[in-house]
Amino acid sequence: MRPTLTERLFANCEPEPNSGCWLWTGALDRHGYGKVRMRIGGRRWQQAHRVFYQLFRGPIPAGLHLDHLCRVASCANPDHLEAVTPAENHRRSMPYRRTAKRRAGLHAAADSDATIAA
Repeated sequence: MRPTLTERLFANCEPEPNSGCWLWTGALDRHGYGKVRMRIGGRRWQQAHRVFYQLFRGPIPAGLHLDHLCRVASCANPDHLEAVTPAENHRRSMPYRRTAKRRAGLHAAADSDATIAA
């Protein structure tokens, strides 16, 4: 007998006890979001967190994005997701994007210093 959708989803999740995140252990896209192979609306791959949200909390309101309140892209815990406008989702992500760019710049500088010193 084929596993149910819920069984399939939880087979690819690992609860993280400290944060409460449900870490997706299946396939990830290039941005770190979980991917589930299932056809909905002509798309073969769905983002895992969106499937979990719809399964446990209902439809995602039209025009809204899901914001990861925990800031962990691979988290699929619907309690860590909030439906927000695209502008709000972008605004909330800006501090994290700046930090990531800053870290990338520091790593690039460290690598170039190591090359010059060698």
